[in-house]
Amino acid sequence: MSVVIPTCNRADPLREAIDSVFGQHGAGKLFDLEVIVVDDASSDHTPDVAVHYGAARYIRLNENRGPSGARNVGIEASTGNYVAFLDDDDLLLPGKLSLQVAALERDPLAGVAYSQYYITQRVGRSILVPDARRAPSGWVLRAMLTEEWHFIMLNVLVRRDAFANAGNFDDSARYAEDRDILFRLAFHFPFVFVPGPVAVYRPAVGGLGGIDGAKRAVALKPVLEKVLAMLPETEESARIKDIVWAQFGIELAPYTARNGDLEEAYAAIVRGLHLLPTWTENRLARRAIASFSRALGVKSRQPIEMLGRLCEEIVTSAHDGEGRGMVRAVLAEVWREGAIGIGMSPRRSLGRCWDD
Repeated sequence: MSVVIPTCNRADPLREAIDSVFGQHGAGKLFDLEVIVVDDASSDHTPDVAVHYGAARYIRLNENRGPSGARNVGIEASTGNYVAFLDDDDLLLPGKLSLQVAALERDPLAGVAYSQYYITQRVGRSILVPDARRAPSGWVLRAMLTEEWHFIMLNVLVRRDAFANAGNFDDSARYAEDRDILFRLAFHFPFVFVPGPVAVYRPAVGGLGGIDGAKRAVALKPVLEKVLAMLPETEESARIKDIVWAQFGIELAPYTARNGDLEEAYAAIVRGLHLLPTWTENRLARRAIASFSRALGVKSRQPIEMLGRLCEEIVTSAHDGEGRGMVRAVLAEVWREGAIGIGMSPRRSLGRCWDD
């Protein structure tokens, strides 16, 4: 059982990450534990931290290769039957490895086990994802492409032999490398969902928003093109592709709007609302709609009219009797974020917020 920890210039959180691995229940009894720290050419005191853990294997790269390159070095150096991944600022909960190793031992055909994890938010709050009632098992590629995303490298355990079929991380897929390799693993192998929290994801400041969020959205496009090209030419595949690009358009819309193209962003949102079968259950879609609403408030010359039109589309796109409470919550979020955007608009101070 191998755990690969890529790191670069984050020596202080690295201590907690390594401690969380050595604190795993069952290590040395239920499974042998191999910890591999791959230092991606750090210039801080990362070497001092890593060598403090004599039981960890420390590999230092002379040139920065990025997260994918560092993880690939760890995979190649690993000797365990299973490989887990931990970023240097995240944490494994004590039962992560024992829970998921047992699941893969019970299901020799599965290539990947995955579980729930906590996402830390502002003011110390955390949310647990995915919803155990909706998390798929088996051949999950269709769910990956058309439903809310449930997977990061932190909450999965991969059978080491699976990399021989799916390949390692793609160095060129920067900002979307996790999805790229997980798509390929899901194409070749069944996944098994194991309920229960196994890790804590602590988003770095600026990691999921702003320019990094835009880069991730843009980087995702070639990754989606690659996996969709692997699907057979069927009517079902065509439907999947429509849903994928509708969802991608929604997620990209806030960044498109912030760059000034409100009509293109609005069209993408509307198309997504009418093509995604259950958008009310998709956390990323709802977050993108809220973010787009704020951008409308900031950028639009007729924000009230535009926000009203958006709300009409939201209402008409919802299925009868399905998710009405969530629809009302989204409508409230649209007006709240839109009002915040109007307050942020530079035109407000000039008294021209409602002008054409």
